[in-house]
Amino acid sequence: AISDFLAITPEATLELLAVNAMNWHMPDVVEVILRRLIAEEPENLGGHLTLADSLYSQSRFAEALPHYQFCIKHRPNDPWIHSGVCWGLSSLARFDELRDAIQDAKRGCNLDTPSRTTTPRL
Repeated sequence: AISDFLAITPEATLELLAVNAMNWHMPDVVEVILRRLIAEEPENLGGHLTLADSLYSQSRFAEALPHYQFCIKHRPNDPWIHSGVCWGLSSLARFDELRDAIQDAKRGCNLDTPSRTTTPRL
């Protein structure tokens, strides 16, 4: 259905569809669209972060973890992303990795550094 819609609506993008689905409070549709976006553009930081945030908001911390881990490589100073990594590791009871992640967050997060407000998202 998404492919058909995009074929007949050339001005539409997966990002636009995801934003509309978020505005309409359709998290299941958001997830499908963002997973497709990431499949087509594996390095899309905004797609990974938006999917991670969507999964996190549904308390699906373990599923959000790989997307936050992708994002932390690109935004190592973002405390929200560090928090997502920590929640994911905690929910999976990966406590040794959690301790390391907490230490990384302490080293990486500097309150003088722009964070969440400058992170690309959809």
